[in-house]
Amino acid sequence: MGAPAKETSTENTTSESSTTKNSANTEAGLAKSKRYRIALGDVTPNNLGQLKRLNSVLFPVNYSERFYKDV
Repeated sequence: MGAPAKETSTENTTSESSTTKNSANTEAGLAKSKRYRIALGDVTPNNLGQLKRLNSVLFPVNYSERFYKDV
């Protein structure tokens, strides 16, 4: 069997450069991000429509009316 391929220095430089850029972007994003308060509560007839909407947007599954009736 042949010798393993040797990594070139340009690949390492590119990788390190990408990591530095990603790190800088993440830090900049954190400085600009907003904090939101999220509260979880019971499902009631008053917020069942919100649950249906959230499920349709977030999950690739279509739940039947029976599912929501049983909730």
